[in-house]
Amino acid sequence: MAVSDYDLVVVGGGFAGAAAALSFLESAKNGGRVVLIEAGDPGRWPGASRWARPFLRLDRDNGLSSDWIDRMEEASGGRADLDYCRRLVDEVPGTIEFMQKHGAKLVHHDEVHAALDFEDQHYDFLTSGGKEIVDFYLEHINKYEGADVLLGHEATRLTVDDGRVNGVVVRTPRGEELTIEGDTVVLASGSFGGNRNMLWEHLGRDVTDLPHIAPGIRYNQGGGIRMAQEVGADTAGQFDMFHAELVDPRARKYHPAIWGQTYGIVVNENCERFHDEGADYLFARSRRRSPTRPGATRTRSLTSSRTGRSWTASRAVGSTNRLISRRCSPIPSPASPGSSASTRRG
Repeated sequence: MAVSDYDLVVVGGGFAGAAAALSFLESAKNGGRVVLIEAGDPGRWPGASRWARPFLRLDRDNGLSSDWIDRMEEASGGRADLDYCRRLVDEVPGTIEFMQKHGAKLVHHDEVHAALDFEDQHYDFLTSGGKEIVDFYLEHINKYEGADVLLGHEATRLTVDDGRVNGVVVRTPRGEELTIEGDTVVLASGSFGGNRNMLWEHLGRDVTDLPHIAPGIRYNQGGGIRMAQEVGADTAGQFDMFHAELVDPRARKYHPAIWGQTYGIVVNENCERFHDEGADYLFARSRRRSPTRPGATRTRSLTSSRTGRSWTASRAVGSTNRLISRRCSPIPSPASPGSSASTRRG
């Protein structure tokens, strides 16, 4: 079965997908026909966006801080696409204005208790997390007669006509195949955090032991990446690294992050320091091999200092997510810079 007549087909209902659909609807001169395809069900989608609490490193004029491009170049070891970074800098003020126009409320925060290494110690965050953005965008999308939102529909492959992508095949909640055709197709279906095989391929087997805190992550199967590659697209970026934060696995609210590195030390499973905690407040530097690779040093725990003693708080890598209460004493000095294979930041 085929459904046609769409001007825009968007795969993925998170930040990027919802913004793309809404922006198109508002700019289309004759209304436009848009379909937003989302694999998740109403209670748990989208995969990651709903459960994030975006902290935005903005200045007081809602632009990126003046040192942001330099920090990206430094953090990537000179491998960042600086033209891409400059374009992002140009787009940020308009993007923030778009968010606020559609209901998102930013809280401007001046941090006085912790050294964040942010310009002017200032950042912004959303009052209700990522769910707030998605809900507001969907509320506006649903006002348009030409907009359709299909939940529980998983995109499985792209359709091509004369060398041009012209649609997407989806699996409906009943397991039936439906071909949706459109003039333009946007893939915004997220990464592969819910795909065990892709995690193994790019990050190593140990990473699959980490529990999913956000229930919707299971829908992030890397389908957009796979579908694009099947029709000849190439990849960009670095798939074997990711931004990570310690979280409390017992939490059921969004963004249950544990921020302790600023006030503590980082050790491996033998209570040996390998990391200079004071070198950079924003990007953690670790001189080690990846803990997910065969033969690597397995970095398991973060310790926080309290009343002069150091206690292991939680495992960062391993086969369980239980809390550990093993005392680390005495505390040795950090490893020398030349004592490991590589320098990575997260």
